Amino acid sequence: MYFIVPHGPACGAVYRYKLSVFFNFHHTITNLLKMYTKSFLMIILRRQLNVATPGTSTARTIVRPLYRRLRHLTAGIIVICAALTYASPRQAFVDSLLNNFMIESCVDNKTVPLRQCAAQRPGGPIAPRLIKFLTWMDSTGRITNDRMTEALADRYKTFTAPTHAKAPVKTQGWPADGDPKSPVTITMYFSATCPMCKTTYVGLYEAVTNGPLKGKAKLVSKPFTATPQNKALIAAHSMNKFSEFMHSIAQRRGRVDETLIYAIADSLKMDTKLLKKLINDDTGITKFIEESTQEGRINEVSLVPTIFMNGRRYNNYLDVRWIIDAAEYVFETR
Repeated sequence: MYFIVPHGPACGAVYRYKLSVFFNFHHTITNLLKMYTKSFLMIILRRQLNVATPGTSTARTIVRPLYRRLRHLTAGIIVICAALTYASPRQAFVDSLLNNFMIESCVDNKTVPLRQCAAQRPGGPIAPRLIKFLTWMDSTGRITNDRMTEALADRYKTFTAPTHAKAPVKTQGWPADGDPKSPVTITMYFSATCPMCKTTYVGLYEAVTNGPLKGKAKLVSKPFTATPQNKALIAAHSMNKFSEFMHSIAQRRGRVDETLIYAIADSLKMDTKLLKKLINDDTGITKFIEESTQEGRINEVSLVPTIFMNGRRYNNYLDVRWIIDAAEYVFETR
């Protein structure tokens, strides 16, 4: 449940907690502060009484030190209470996005703010996913306000804009993981030397074989440019070892060179002579990859990884969790 806890005269902070949780937390903090203050002052009072010298001023030996400690303690309590009571500019900004980012055709073809759309029933699957994404960006503490606004707009566009590929994204004959009957096809243009490609592949592989996309989506991997490393992977695919080879590369650190390629082949008990023959065959695997690369360039692929879902380009964060979230949206709205 999403709600607003008022902070200050015109500010608000968005919390993804139930009201009862918030007030229980606030009540607990208040009681702890009271208990700590009382105990702290008693300790200081006893200490000052023990060290007091007969005949000296009570104000000098007891009252003044006690007052100084109390003043410091009060300042600390004020800071804590201020943190609980007043919203930061970042919280106010997130609140503003929720109230001003507009969602088209939410209910009855009306355009309404994101928060209002999420509260509607049925409000569609877009608003809750956008709020989850916005909450995550805010929680990282690393993303600027401008970038948050841009990323939220990009994700909304990814869900709604007709960004279909200019050329058909062919999947026949390429490495595929997951249930072949799955209605959603995630196609990833990749490079064997790209660290993010390897991380993304491993995460999506787990999602389509044993995770949240099992039975919903399959993963098709297409190399971009005919490098020796990419040719080695497609050669491994022709020997029914693509997934094992890709996972082995992902587990290695450092440069993916010829030595590593054949070391992996040995570890997987592959025929290294056949592998070498396939890699060096300019009329077979090389031509196959070059056709894929040309298809990618027509579809404006310039960097890897680049992802398409059922022919629609994914233009947003390449964090695996958000790719999975987008694939689930495509599955729900197919």
